[in-house]
Amino acid sequence: MVLKSIKDMVPVLNMISKHVDNHLNNDERLNLSFISNQMKKLCDDDVTFSIKVVKLKPSARTFIMCVYPDPDELEKAATPLMKSINEGKFDQFITVWSKGIKKWCIEIDSRLITKGNPICVDNGDQFVAILSHELGHIIDTHPTHLIYNYRMNRARIGMYQKMLSNKASVAVLFLPMFVCIDGLRVVVSKPTGQLKEISADSHIPIEYRPAFVSYIENHIMTNPTTASGIIVTEEEFDNEQKKGVMFTAECIRLMKQRRNIIKTQLEIQYNLSNNSYFKDVCRRVISGISGTNPDTGEVNMSKEAIVDRACANDDAEAVKEAAHALALLEMNVTMRDIMVVAADAQSIRSVEDKTYVINNIFDYMEALEKQRKKIISKMDSKNLQSKKSEATTEIDEKIKKLNDILTDVMNTKVDYYNNNHYGLFVKYPDGYEG
Repeated sequence: MVLKSIKDMVPVLNMISKHVDNHLNNDERLNLSFISNQMKKLCDDDVTFSIKVVKLKPSARTFIMCVYPDPDELEKAATPLMKSINEGKFDQFITVWSKGIKKWCIEIDSRLITKGNPICVDNGDQFVAILSHELGHIIDTHPTHLIYNYRMNRARIGMYQKMLSNKASVAVLFLPMFVCIDGLRVVVSKPTGQLKEISADSHIPIEYRPAFVSYIENHIMTNPTTASGIIVTEEEFDNEQKKGVMFTAECIRLMKQRRNIIKTQLEIQYNLSNNSYFKDVCRRVISGISGTNPDTGEVNMSKEAIVDRACANDDAEAVKEAAHALALLEMNVTMRDIMVVAADAQSIRSVEDKTYVINNIFDYMEALEKQRKKIISKMDSKNLQSKKSEATTEIDEKIKKLNDILTDVMNTKVDYYNNNHYGLFVKYPDGYEG
């Protein structure tokens, strides 16, 4: 999805705003087809939108509005997305995500457009401000954070799991991770007195930013229960995505022998979820790893056999590739390599730089630990502990240096937002803790 310039977006958003005003003020039926057709005009490429108003129980947590890739489009894009994120090709991931996916789904909490409800918008301007905010996040903020969190987690896992994560048989496991955040999130900085900055991305036209702020102030901030799910710090925002990342990582780990556990976990989430979109994603993952239809419990035996063969082949390849990669690293982890990593750590300027250095550090440490175990295994079991320590002194020193560098790298702050996302200020009520 490539949005047009702000200047070109405003007339289209004005049309949508007027339509929502007519719905609120004149009780006209909200024409979702009209909004969808107008939204097509917001994009430079051949993008379409399907819009759905979701009715939840009054007690259910509001999601305000969310934008997702179409499930069919996401499934087709899963392999190139997986490949680019594993290779650390950030630009390629963004290209596939924003330009390769042509169909998008928008879900609207019915309470957002129901007069009399505490979270209902006051006017059409507030509605399009939220819409603009969500579009900006789905094509910018969400994938940027996702790439960083995934690469950080990938750096920590073993070489075998890294190699397995590149295989086609696990591509479907990435689907929940790609859509792990549902609903409006306003990312704020840490408090400075009574002011906090809203991450109001540049995709909200300046004409609509006051409407966005007024909605947050008058409908969200006045209700701490609602605000706690929508107003989040950068850390909380990251943690939401980390849940999806960790789930995918755990599923990949279990893929070899315990796919039944993955299937059971997904079936539980499938049955508990009220989100039709997420249920569709779960259904695709369950079918992709087991050939099972979660609605009926019916197993497609032919598909199951194909999945079994693919998993066995990919596992065998991953084992060989991991052994080869570690063997090469064992021979090459010298003090010179560690000094180069230390120099790289001093020149970190971006998310890409940080994840690159961290990945190298963990790979080196894994290789050194393997080398250390090999040395000890060749020694007589009766050898004194001091002799074992002497034999691995050089390796232990290298590992310590790498750990010291890692600590410095983890404490290095980088800018997620390219310095263009902050600028709208909201005054929090006294005593509000977020």
